[in-house]
Amino acid sequence: MTRRNATWAALAAAVVVLLLAAVRIADGADTHPLPPADRVVVLGVPGLTWDDIDTDETPHLAAATEHGQSGMLTARGAGSFTCPLDGWTTLGAGNRAMYSDIDRSCDEQRTSAADPRSAADANEDFKFGAEVGALGRAVECTTVYGTAARLAASDGSGESDVRRRGMPSDVDPATWAKRWSTCPLTLMTTPALGHGDRRAVRVAEADRLVGALIGALEHSSATRLLIVGVSDTPGTAPTMNAAIAVGAGDEAGVLRSASTGRTSYVQLIDVAPTVLDVLGIDQPTSMTGRAWQATDDSANAGDRIDEFREATAKADAHRSITAPSFWAWDVLVAGFCLFAVVLLRRGPGTSGLRLAGVAVGSAPVGTFLANLVPWWRADPYWPAYVLAVAGATAVVAAVAWFGPWRRLPFGPPVAVAVVTVGTLAIDVVFGSVLQLDSTLGYNPIVAGRFVGFGNMPFAVYAVAGMIVMAALMAGRARRQVYVVGAVGGVTMVAINGAPGVGSDFGGVLALVPAVVLLTAVAAGHRLTWIGVAAALVGGVVVVSVVAILDHLRPEEAQTHLGRFVGQVLDGTAWQIVDRKLDANLNLLLHSPVAILVPVLLAMCWWLLRASDAPGRLLARSYSPIVAATYVGVATVALVGTAINDSGIAVLVAAGAVAVPLWVASLDKVRK
Repeated sequence: MTRRNATWAALAAAVVVLLLAAVRIADGADTHPLPPADRVVVLGVPGLTWDDIDTDETPHLAAATEHGQSGMLTARGAGSFTCPLDGWTTLGAGNRAMYSDIDRSCDEQRTSAADPRSAADANEDFKFGAEVGALGRAVECTTVYGTAARLAASDGSGESDVRRRGMPSDVDPATWAKRWSTCPLTLMTTPALGHGDRRAVRVAEADRLVGALIGALEHSSATRLLIVGVSDTPGTAPTMNAAIAVGAGDEAGVLRSASTGRTSYVQLIDVAPTVLDVLGIDQPTSMTGRAWQATDDSANAGDRIDEFREATAKADAHRSITAPSFWAWDVLVAGFCLFAVVLLRRGPGTSGLRLAGVAVGSAPVGTFLANLVPWWRADPYWPAYVLAVAGATAVVAAVAWFGPWRRLPFGPPVAVAVVTVGTLAIDVVFGSVLQLDSTLGYNPIVAGRFVGFGNMPFAVYAVAGMIVMAALMAGRARRQVYVVGAVGGVTMVAINGAPGVGSDFGGVLALVPAVVLLTAVAAGHRLTWIGVAAALVGGVVVVSVVAILDHLRPEEAQTHLGRFVGQVLDGTAWQIVDRKLDANLNLLLHSPVAILVPVLLAMCWWLLRASDAPGRLLARSYSPIVAATYVGVATVALVGTAINDSGIAVLVAAGAVAVPLWVASLDKVRK
């Protein structure tokens, strides 16, 4: 393939990806709100997961799954582990909250002593803006069965009409319908499910209660029942819980919410907004969750339960391998940097070093491609995961190393970048399947992000994109450089920032100036402070326009871009900014990812330390295109680090792609 044909092929691919993204945005998810009702009953079963639900052992829960709307729920509150009292506090706040800051054994949280005032005091120190008991204050009156459930309805100030009742052991459906008829909201809690044989007994008791409540719906057609796994199970690792909504005459479906943007996934913080939406009550601004919606799905209960169990098993497996994978990545990248310094001191590069650079630079995209095979089904899954990542990395490296482009200047490193940016662009266009539960991606249990570009995938995507754009600009006339910059830049920014596709607020702020500065340098312009400032302002303008347009969409269709605009307007945005700054500091001090920061910075310094350093020689050998690549990659890494939560992860991911591919290119130095 000639360079001219390669450029046209790249531009055509960019247009195709843009069209696919536009179709995805226009199509959206075919969802509808839950039907309105006069009353809502919320049954919280602490620790209820889809592994507890079975068509034979729990027939009533299975029936609710088959005839109602169901999904997987993350019970994440203000902490990494949600005890039962934390869960009820979070449910009632409609925001990330916590009853008290204790270890995940939950031993100190005695249900009998649940005190709304203590919960309110505890959440004053958190930066989520949660208001304990907001649900109870928004509803005319609430009937509560179980002391823990009181935390969702009252802040202890006496402003809420909360009617407490003891949980009876055996009540027929007609009596249940009569009991919940006096208030529009009823909150009920079962005991925590616990472990072993006791768990099976309590699940069976909860199933019988669900049977009575479903039966009561026939006596109270204007009532909706929400069944929620309201917390994690004390003494175990967090996992995905069960969520079911059922009402008389419902059509079967799968749940989703705007807070996740992904079908089958909802959050505990969504329960209170769902209650208010069903009752026709406005949601308070302190609630950050969003009302559940449903997509029609006529699958039988067994198939749907199996689907949820599979997704939960994948999330559990990913959660357990994440930390060890990061440590292994630290060793791989740091070892490569040491290996490179030793060999580069002898000369500009060897075949072994170039191949190692291509292989290490292929590893990030290999972690995403590994999810094309179901490694999490293996027992044990660790060997399968290692083989999947190693195999995917080897395939990418082989394509780059042995393809016809190997004879082109920088052919193998650019080929790795092409595969990387193409893989991640296609992934977000088709729903971010590869990023979910991948090493560098995100996990639904953590509940940081459910769709679009996470921080580390963004960095990998952006750095690879800068390399590809620079390669397409090499040797072109200034006008052609502008065309490549415009088409490539618009494509990258649109894929990254478009609501429903990449949905990445901070990424746009970094990408726009990176594209502008890369194009300017590649076209032969000298950078000035005014030009750099203008490029940064351009990023702010673009992301502001995208966010405002997203905010103008219906609330249930908005991504976090549009919701942030709403939070700016109602004055709660600073809480988010403050919390993200804390997250960045915590990552820097406590994450294994941060260990690579000094390693990568030292490697960059070594490659550029003097006029005869390899990195400077390369820039002089291929001026101005290598300098343009440096500027684009550095802008992505530095601006992305500065403005993103967990920004240190952006710097590490960017360096882990750029540095190995940089080293693999040093054999092109002309002395």
